This record gives sequence, structure tokens and C-alpha cells, in this order.
Amino acid sequence: MEDAFWDAGRKQRLRVRGAIAGAGLVIGTLVWDFRVGLVLGVLAGLADLGYHWSGRYRSRVWRTGTQGPQETTKILRRNLRRRRGYTVLHRVKVPGHPQIDHIVIGRNGIWTLQSRAYALDTTLAAYGGKLFIGERTAPQLTAELRTASEAFAEMLSDKLGHQVQADPVIVVHGGELPRGGTLTVDGVTLVRAMTLGRWIRRHPETDFTPAEVQEIIRTTARLLPLASHW
Repeated sequence: MEDAFWDAGRKQRLRVRGAIAGAGLVIGTLVWDFRVGLVLGVLAGLADLGYHWSGRYRSRVWRTGTQGPQETTKILRRNLRRRRGYTVLHRVKVPGHPQIDHIVIGRNGIWTLQSRAYALDTTLAAYGGKLFIGERTAPQLTAELRTASEAFAEMLSDKLGHQVQADPVIVVHGGELPRGGTLTVDGVTLVRAMTLGRWIRRHPETDFTPAEVQEIIRTTARLLPLASHW
């Protein structure tokens, strides 16, 4: 079903790609020579191919009906394995709050993740401190994750005897985020799924020692019912 959906526009994409490559060939030949034109044509065709491949990848969850948390789990496994110093807890239930899809614990911070999938042409933006998905506001989406994250951090801090912070993140599959692939609104950061692992590694919130990380993992496992972790 996924391939049938995507292949519906394949002929049109190939025609456009051919036109783009041809334009690169002609321009390069006229301005420089045939060899430069040939290189430009190939590069232009590859650039168009990369653009559409990225769109196909980003829209996969929305097109196929695949569960967003499942795709996020695959991304986390590829980018945040234990050898990188991260532990990921799955399907965590904070009492009195909706289930959190994932909690990521590492030396550079703690993140609570919720996954959402949208069509590629759905714009996600912030106006007046509110999240807009398309033309509609979505205050409940950020509020639920933020309050669950705050409740988890408060429970964890009480047990540990010192203050810790859990940063709420909505993992966006598909959709159009602002340039850079991130958006922060109402205390919650929206991150493009493709860049999630790199974003976590490059945005440290703290600097836990290895012993502190293990204590946080053990305490979380005692406090909350966990479906699984790795």
C-alpha cells in the first residue's frame, strides 16, 4: 500500500527530475563547456532525488498508518544506543497523566518524548505563544506533555533529594517545521524525527556523572510502571 501510494506520482517526478537535470546540462554547457554541463546536470538530478527521498521518509508514518512511537523507537535505537551512554524507557505512565511514549536518560539530560505524525504539507508554527497545526491551535498537545514531564521531574527530584529537570519533546514525523527543524512553544520543543538523535546529543541540559545516571534510571524504574527499556 505504501509503494502504491507513493508510486502514483512517480512518472511526474521523473519528468520533473529529467527537466531539472536537462536544465543543469544546458546552463553548464552554455556558460562553461559540455563536461561542466554534464556534471551540473547529474548534480541537479541527484539533488531532486534527495529532496523527494527525504519527503518520502518524513511522510512514511503518516502515509502507512505506522505507529509514531514505533518509528521513534527505531530512530532512538540507531542514534542513542547504550554505547553512547543513553537509556531509553518506553511507554511510561505517570500517575494522573497520559502515557509518555519514551523517556531518554543520559549524562547530558533527561527528555520525555511524545510522537506525532502529520501530512508533509501540514505547517507547525508558533504565534502569540501558542502552537498552531495548520490553521488550528493545539494547546492540549503541549500542555499534556509538559504537565506530565513536570510531574515526573517532581517525583524524581523528591526521591533523589535534589532537583532534576525533564525536558518535554514532541517528535514530529512529516509536517513542516520552521527552518532548522525545531520549534519551542509553551515549554515544549518540537523536533523533526530525522534529526532527533543528533538534537539530543547536541543540546545538553546538564552534566550527570555515570553514577547519577544509574541512580536516576533505578529510581525511575521504582517510581513508574515501565513497559520496557534498553
